[in-house]
Amino acid sequence: MAKKNKFDGMVVKRDVDDEGFVHAYDNNDRACWGGDQPERVVLTQDLRKYAPDLYIGQLGWTVPSTTDSYKWIDVVFDNGVRLPILVYGIERVIPERAVAIATDMLKENRNTRFDADPVVAARCFREWIKKEYAAWVDADHTVELGNGDEEVYAFTFPSLQELAGLKGATHYPVKIGYTADKDVGAVQRIRSLMIEAAAFPERPALLLVCRTWDGRALEVSIHAELRRRDRRLATAPGIEWFMTNEREVAELCQQLGPDVPKPSGKPLSGASPGLSDLVAAGAQVESVQYPNSACVGIRITEPKPNEGTH
Repeated sequence: MAKKNKFDGMVVKRDVDDEGFVHAYDNNDRACWGGDQPERVVLTQDLRKYAPDLYIGQLGWTVPSTTDSYKWIDVVFDNGVRLPILVYGIERVIPERAVAIATDMLKENRNTRFDADPVVAARCFREWIKKEYAAWVDADHTVELGNGDEEVYAFTFPSLQELAGLKGATHYPVKIGYTADKDVGAVQRIRSLMIEAAAFPERPALLLVCRTWDGRALEVSIHAELRRRDRRLATAPGIEWFMTNEREVAELCQQLGPDVPKPSGKPLSGASPGLSDLVAAGAQVESVQYPNSACVGIRITEPKPNEGTH
């Protein structure tokens, strides 16, 4: 089979759908991004880990000649922040419809974990975590530290803490790992470790979450220091279990965390509503065929009057 021609920097077809979103294609009918002219875009992912006002619905302009045409492009947002963005986190819109589209997005995400108000968003996120994950992970007393888009986490089981207390010990088995999940983070990672909930007699207790710009590097540093202190739990099947406690792990995060540099120039992604979030809010999921194209996608729409949830 002959290879398809590489993108030559030319958009050969552009369509505008009924909602005002722009779709462009190369000569192989592949969705692409032209790099010769700035385009109006709206943010569809929450990027507030990188700058405070980068919520869903923020508007911006692409920067010409900064894209690989398919995966990422630089965007200068209306608040002045410039970042390289993975293109699945933004949508092109026609300028005259941009404000209306952004306003609709802000409205759709009001009183959710993606609310433009950071206080409301934080409250709704905590409520959402409790609703979605409380059956598997106890995160009610988690210590939160640091800043960044990745997380180092520490969890244990309450019975292990209780046993240490009965023995008069200050240390107990703790799992220390990291996750690069840009949405839920450590809670989702711990949930994924519990392949079958019925296999565990109790919920793991999430002791600590330390946000950082390089979770793997910080995790390796903490592991190395605990091994140096001879804290590795040799009897554990997993290699990331150590005899420690919440306070010691927090101190190590604070000592070693500042040595982890913030990455520069890496295309960024963030968190966005999943289908379960949208359907729970009363949204409708529809299939859509883009005009004059073989591309098929899905469209999320707000409920029509009197058709929302009751």
